[in-house]
Amino acid sequence: MRKKDAKEYIEKYGDQDVILAGSLFVYMPQESTYLFSGSYTEFNKFYAPAVLQEYMMLETIKRGIPRYNFLGIQGIFDGSDGVLRFKQNFNGYIVRKMGTFRYYPSPLKYKMISLIKKLLGRS
Repeated sequence: MRKKDAKEYIEKYGDQDVILAGSLFVYMPQESTYLFSGSYTEFNKFYAPAVLQEYMMLETIKRGIPRYNFLGIQGIFDGSDGVLRFKQNFNGYIVRKMGTFRYYPSPLKYKMISLIKKLLGRS
């Protein structure tokens, strides 16, 4: 980042705290799991998602947890998946598992809501 850019951010935000990105992680004894994250494009220059990942990986090691799971890749390996590319930058490896499982505690309610959404054009 250049001095000019830094000055613009200082003028815009002053000394207030600014959220650059946020993530949700879950710690378990056998694995730390990265569920999802988001960031503001305005602050892409700061690479906040990568900084969060590094911090959480170091915390995982500090806690003695043997595995760090990024989750959430689509299974598209043709180079078009930016999320996969981001995750591969951390030198991990892909573990392919069986498909997904969805549990609906109230199947009838789920079907009714799905039908209503379809009728309203929201599905």
